Amino acid sequence: SREFKGLQSFKTHNLNMLLRLSGYDDSVRQKRQNEWSIVIKWNTEARCRIQGVSESDVKDTLRAVTSIVALLVKS
Repeated sequence: SREFKGLQSFKTHNLNMLLRLSGYDDSVRQKRQNEWSIVIKWNTEARCRIQGVSESDVKDTLRAVTSIVALLVKS
């Protein structure tokens, strides 16, 4: 897409890489390690898979993402 023109090397779904590129790697890993350990389990295949995913797993992931986003917004 146009938004990534010239930036293909940054187009990734690798969450560790995205966190590193964001500049918030240390902050998230220090202040939200528990949440990050939940979020990092996500991958592109997981978004289409519903078998074996419990409601509590989904809720935990959403809480973790919300917590990390709140930290980033404050920064």
